[in-house]
Amino acid sequence: MLTKHRLWHYQLLPAFVSLIITSLMVALMLWCANLLRGWVDQRWEFQHEGLDDFLALAVGAGAFVFMVLIFLFLHKHIVLVALSPFLGRIAEVITRAECGPQPDTVMNQWQSLRRSGVINTRSVFVELLCTIPLGLVGLLPFLSPFTSVAILFISARYAGNGLMDFPLEYRGLSVRQSVEWSRQHKATSMGVGLGYQLLLMIPLLGWMFAPTFGTVAGTIRSIEEMRKFEAR
Repeated sequence: MLTKHRLWHYQLLPAFVSLIITSLMVALMLWCANLLRGWVDQRWEFQHEGLDDFLALAVGAGAFVFMVLIFLFLHKHIVLVALSPFLGRIAEVITRAECGPQPDTVMNQWQSLRRSGVINTRSVFVELLCTIPLGLVGLLPFLSPFTSVAILFISARYAGNGLMDFPLEYRGLSVRQSVEWSRQHKATSMGVGLGYQLLLMIPLLGWMFAPTFGTVAGTIRSIEEMRKFEAR
């Protein structure tokens, strides 16, 4: 689709911005973990010097792991909001080419940024409400495999919601209508979001290309689902 509609030049800037955002977040986490490790090393003193170093290292590593978990949870939404003007433009070009211009639809950068912020902030809160109880239940060893899979699919569901909102915005749907549309197409949103999350797990290349590839996939699936609805 990127080749068909000659959109590869739209890929370059978002890819670079996405890489910069992700790299800065990783660097910030490492800096914070190292800062905490140094603070612990200065504050806590034991008779055995090796124990001091081990404790400081354990606290720093634990803090980094904790920040990574938060990063993995929020990153997919932060990138979509930050890149929404670019991703919205990609969705608009594809939708315009596939479905024709949409009447009375105006998309500027500020509106796209604000709308994406609303959609993804809502998704974060809903995900937390769903995943925190599942995470607590997952502390039981025999249930943890099932809760982990459930958390993955819930996360994918709401990531897909953010990706598929870009073409829905151009088609003139409000935020409330977009949320309802995503609710009616849970499997589609989940599939798009799962692919997006799997791409994000690839260092560097995934960080660069996952947002735009996910937007293209979400746009294509949105168009297909709307055509099915209109053909009824």
